[in-house]
Order: sequence, then structure tokens, then C-alpha cells
Amino acid sequence: MQYGMYAILLVIFGLILWRRTRAMVRPIKGSGLRILLPLLYMSPALSVVMQPSVHFTSIEIVVTVIFGTILSLPLIYTTGYEIREDGKIYAIKSIGFVIALILVFVCRRLANYFLPGIECKR
Repeated sequence: MQYGMYAILLVIFGLILWRRTRAMVRPIKGSGLRILLPLLYMSPALSVVMQPSVHFTSIEIVVTVIFGTILSLPLIYTTGYEIREDGKIYAIKSIGFVIALILVFVCRRLANYFLPGIECKR
């Protein structure tokens, strides 16, 4: 059963990696606001965390923010955008982004393996 979960996880990761590398050759549609859509997608989770029935300690919140920041910094620094002569925004092709994405994935899996107590215990 556990191997099925890892297979699904690898398929999803492969699809994300494939999509991100394919998106590097196409212009970003619209005015570039689609880059910020993941923040909008994550906003419902914030309302769940703020509920009194879901109680997190201050240290859990601080560690989560620090860990998320550490994992996102390589992706931010390896992603570049340019406005080409046609006036459209393109992601700059970067093997560093692909490597950073793979390393973030591996770090998350290793953290989950070595710190099994970080899963939800409620």
C-alpha cells in the first residue's frame, strides 16, 4: 500500500516537472498575474489554520514558516522572467530551476522520513 502512495507521488511530481519545463517556452498569458495564482489557491488553507478547533503552537507555526521559506528560496532564485520584443512575459530556461525543484522534493521526502512526528497527530 505504501508503494502505491509513492508511485502516485512520483507521477504527480513528474507531471509538475514536465509542466514547468514545458511552460518555459511559452509566454505567460495575460498580464502575468497568473504567477500569483498559487497564493490564491493556498488561501483557503489559511482559514482552516485560523479555526480554534485546529490549534497549533507558536513554535509549530514558526518552524513551518522557516522551513517553507528555506525550501522556496532556491526556486525563487532560480526562476527568472523576461519581457521579449513581442511584449510578452516568458520564463527564462534554467536547468538550475529543475535541479532546485528536484532537490526541494528530495528534501521534503527526507524530512518526512527522518521526522515522522511532524505529521498531523490530531
